[in-house]
Amino acid sequence: MGAQKCTIKAMRTHGRILLTSRSHIVVARIERNAKLGLHLSLQPILPHTCREIRPIRGIIDDDANHCTDISETILDDVDRLAAETNLTQTNIWTHIVENYYMQTGPPVRGLSKNAVENRVKYIRSNQSGGNRKGMIELPPMSKVKGSAQGFFQFQYAWHDDVKAQKDSVGVDRILAWGHPELRNLLCFENLSWFVDGTFRSAPEGFKQCATIMIYDPSSELYLPVIFTLTTAMTKLSYLKLLRCVADCVGCKLTPKEIMCDFESALIGAIR
Repeated sequence: MGAQKCTIKAMRTHGRILLTSRSHIVVARIERNAKLGLHLSLQPILPHTCREIRPIRGIIDDDANHCTDISETILDDVDRLAAETNLTQTNIWTHIVENYYMQTGPPVRGLSKNAVENRVKYIRSNQSGGNRKGMIELPPMSKVKGSAQGFFQFQYAWHDDVKAQKDSVGVDRILAWGHPELRNLLCFENLSWFVDGTFRSAPEGFKQCATIMIYDPSSELYLPVIFTLTTAMTKLSYLKLLRCVADCVGCKLTPKEIMCDFESALIGAIR
């Protein structure tokens, strides 16, 4: 096997030399001895991670490069996780690393992080027919984890004639999520609400992320019960949001008070 080039950087700190490359981190301890001179004892900075070798289905031995190609096995696992769970792309990549790349045994050839994340996007896009907004309506993304209850609450869209003068589509939209057990707290009377809106957390295509929180006397905390995304920050959009929440809960909303930040459109809708 030919020699491989590796760039190593050295840094001395607190009586040790830290040797780093792209794939390894090693600590070299410096010990001085009058007769023997400088003595280096190498010690890995990370703990040993030996694990029991598990059989991997569909492996292909590559004698030329002395490694095992498990790309197809990883691809099958990524497809299953993307279609059957609501794990994020990062969570799926972490699962792949822990179950395939952190095992002991011969070197393996698999998929990169970018390839795994793109595969997750592809599978979930196909499930929704290419409609990104439709993905939230399909299980498991729409369900409470490990339950048949819905975490997705509603999606409401309407045509705004004013917006249509600037946007050829002219459609505004509201999306909402919430755990059913927390959402039902909105049915209680004379509890304080807090509505917090921020545009910094809004994803592409939306202008506002508004969260409805309610004071829970038992815990003496404000609990987030409804999370919403809106494509507009107007009084009309906030009015429709509150009406949709009331329809979603199925009862008349009678809070003791509603607190919010200094946003005139939101204040006007609450009044």
